[in-house]
Amino acid sequence: DGAPHGTLVFAEEQTAGRGRKERAWSSPPCGGLYFTLVLRPQHNTFAECLTYNVSAPIAIAEACQAYGVDAHIKWPNDIWVGGKKISGMLLDITSTGKSFSALLGIGINVNGLPVAASADLTNTATSVENELH
Repeated sequence: DGAPHGTLVFAEEQTAGRGRKERAWSSPPCGGLYFTLVLRPQHNTFAECLTYNVSAPIAIAEACQAYGVDAHIKWPNDIWVGGKKISGMLLDITSTGKSFSALLGIGINVNGLPVAASADLTNTATSVENELH
């Protein structure tokens, strides 16, 4: 059965994150918000699970914009500001045959340089803090 709907699991850092196409991903400690949300759709349909893949990027882009960050969605699962990535998400949908559930993993670069340890990404990533200064 697993965790109930709405369970939110936070991480202080990511050391073995997974992006689209099984790309490896890591995020520095104390640099952002990294979390997974357990979702169990009310109507128990695959289609309802897919709506999370649309609503999550909209919500994150709008939250960034509310704080003065000119964020835009780069479909299907990234938020970009001025050509640089500020947030990413991945939706995993599972079925037991009787019910559907979804794990929505989201990372938002909040503080400082999100890729200080990774020189190859310095020109492609940003953070909320960087965009507000």
